[in-house]
Amino acid sequence: MTRQFNKPPLTYADQIRQLADRGLVIPDHISAEAFITRVNYYRFSGYCLPFEVSRHVFRQETQFDHIRALHDFDHRLRLVLQEALSWVEVGLKTHVAYILAHRGGAFAHVDLKNFQTSFQHSGWRANVREEVERSRETFVEHFRKTYTEFPDLPIWAEVEIHSFGSFSRMFKGLNMSLQTDIARHLGIAGPVLASWLHTLVYIRNLCAHNARCWNRELAIKPAIPKKDTSWQMTAINQSRMYVIFRILMHFFSQSLFRSLDLTEWHQAIRQLQDTKMIGDLELWPRMGFSSTDALFMAASEPPNDTNLIKADTKLRGLS
Repeated sequence: MTRQFNKPPLTYADQIRQLADRGLVIPDHISAEAFITRVNYYRFSGYCLPFEVSRHVFRQETQFDHIRALHDFDHRLRLVLQEALSWVEVGLKTHVAYILAHRGGAFAHVDLKNFQTSFQHSGWRANVREEVERSRETFVEHFRKTYTEFPDLPIWAEVEIHSFGSFSRMFKGLNMSLQTDIARHLGIAGPVLASWLHTLVYIRNLCAHNARCWNRELAIKPAIPKKDTSWQMTAINQSRMYVIFRILMHFFSQSLFRSLDLTEWHQAIRQLQDTKMIGDLELWPRMGFSSTDALFMAASEPPNDTNLIKADTKLRGLS
């Protein structure tokens, strides 16, 4: 049964007092209030949940700094994911555009024969053309003034306008022959790549909007490759962040991404792994990991299928 909302707004000082009244240990109210002025109280309260015994009742000896540390850990986790997703988005756009252009020409994405009959191609094209018309990129202005096909752009140019979501929809709509040709270079099946793209768009949007990634149950779950032994050695929880790291590790093991210098990214992962617990809260199991050591191993060694199998085996507690 619903009721009318009647909670009054609280001052920053009152917000801190309310947390203290609920049992949160706050040695330095001034520092805590300074933090709350920067990080919305409602956002902060979401990170309080794992430390509560019941709603609005903290476990004994839970400190404000525990909640702040969890918030900051999640921030660093998001940065690690966001950087990797940026590389994946650019690399996959490059790869897909290359295959499409060589299979179907510069405007393969405009040709209906390259798409499944169930795909809403006209609606997708209308949205992309609208984006192109709005763009003031120098290369778009050049095409606007020079070529009769405008607002259609060659696929290698147009992917630079596509949002990650629009790009994902395009790939999912491609016919099975094209999907297979594109995905085989990445060591997976076309429908799996389509599923991964859909999930990665969702994760990228979480990161872009500074949403919580730690302890999140994924609303869009990725498919698991059925023929890849490194994925089939044991059950993988498709609803936790572990599976996203597995997807990223898979991509980075492929030749398309081997020119990447992942040194700093690996270092950021190692720094994340240094934080295994906050108070008595274990961080990594809530993301689907049974051990953080395997991710460290996979991040520290040259990416190849053997390392991925070793990592997956250890992560799932099989060795």
